Amino acid sequence: MENVNKIIRNKNVQYFISFSAFLLAFGFSIIPLIDASPSPFSSQVETTVVANHQHEEETQNNEKLDKSLVAQVAAVETEASVKLYQEPNTQQFPIAEVKKGEYVLVLHKVNNEWLQVQFHQQVAWMPTKDVLLTHLMIGHSSGAVSMYKEANNSSQVVTTIPFGQPFYLLDDQQSNFAKVSYNGQEGYVDSNQLNYAVDHMNELYKLQAGLPQTLDAKKMVASKLKETPLYESADMFSKRISTVNAGTIFNYEDRENDFYKVSIGNGKKAYIPYWLVNANFAAVETDPHIPQGIEQAKIVIDPGHGGDDPGAVVTFSEKHEADHTLTTALLLKKELEDLGATVILTRDSDKSVSLENRAQLSNREQANAFISLHFDSGPNPNASGTTGYYFAATSENLAQTVNKYIARNLPVKSQGTKFQNFLVLRENKQPSILLELGYLNNVEDNKLIESTEYQENIAKSIASALKEYFQQ
Repeated sequence: MENVNKIIRNKNVQYFISFSAFLLAFGFSIIPLIDASPSPFSSQVETTVVANHQHEEETQNNEKLDKSLVAQVAAVETEASVKLYQEPNTQQFPIAEVKKGEYVLVLHKVNNEWLQVQFHQQVAWMPTKDVLLTHLMIGHSSGAVSMYKEANNSSQVVTTIPFGQPFYLLDDQQSNFAKVSYNGQEGYVDSNQLNYAVDHMNELYKLQAGLPQTLDAKKMVASKLKETPLYESADMFSKRISTVNAGTIFNYEDRENDFYKVSIGNGKKAYIPYWLVNANFAAVETDPHIPQGIEQAKIVIDPGHGGDDPGAVVTFSEKHEADHTLTTALLLKKELEDLGATVILTRDSDKSVSLENRAQLSNREQANAFISLHFDSGPNPNASGTTGYYFAATSENLAQTVNKYIARNLPVKSQGTKFQNFLVLRENKQPSILLELGYLNNVEDNKLIESTEYQENIAKSIASALKEYFQQ
């Protein structure tokens, strides 16, 4: 197998394989000109020299998901709009309305009567009455999605959902069909055609203010949205002292239940819900898996790709993404073990490991952290930088802590942290992140990535971040 891998990695062999694949795909693509039946290969001709490094295969997995890990939206499907308030009190003057067909991001379900939501860039309160609490879905096929009257594809087609249009998930327990709602109509859609509307959710998250990377001398928090409330005590229904704008910085004092105690000047203190702020430290209240110190931590490192999956491939280097992720992972393993952590690799050689098995290893070992290492590639040869991804809300603080050290220590720009629906994160019940640590198809990034110094820098940065993450 090793000899086969060496042959495949030879650039001349790669060119021959690519050219042969092109001829094969081209041959199939002209079949529809001869035969009336469409060819499944007609859209598969690739002419780019650089293999675009994308993870669509991860986001199109058909396994059942743990919906509790995914952000919810509150949708209005009634004719009457739903009013939003600055406090949980319908006697107040409403600050906005959500009309039929509109939705807002749910920040927190306070009780059976009230939701705290994000309306544009503002914190607001929304009565749960006449509101659909759901997940935003989208079709991942190349065309429209058929919505059936019953949970089978022989049933009457109620309507078709255009490609790219989001719709609401009502129930996904109907065998291979999910009950959904679109434009006020309900029906069933083949589950194989569904995915979470990640791009739409990311647009909502982009409205939230982040915490400046320079504020790391002491524990600080920054409010995410406008009209973020400050309370007199650690109670959502206690007296509201005031509201603050997005990006307001507070010194952290303590934690009580689901609230941070912060300093607001003149010796005064206030309380702010943890879900309304970004922190420059690991917020242990959102993550039950954090042990007391890195010495007690079990960490799974996942060198992306491997074996028959080389990952990103470029023509100006004989090394592929899978090579770099493995060497970086081995360096990171040594750094973490020197700190006393227990480290498990999803692969320790150039071999194939399925995405499912990587996530299952993390779950089986009950890892305290799962770090998947990758290097990016794309159609733009000038793209540069690093990005950290998380799926579950309990992994956001891990992503932010690691990103802080990556941004501070690496010579390329950090693109921050983002929610993303990758299989190794989605099927992972442990705190887990995926890191893209530079662009292989960018010549300058590639020079850095191939250097031992850069890979050691990555390893030391992640190790330092995890040491902080596991401190309490």
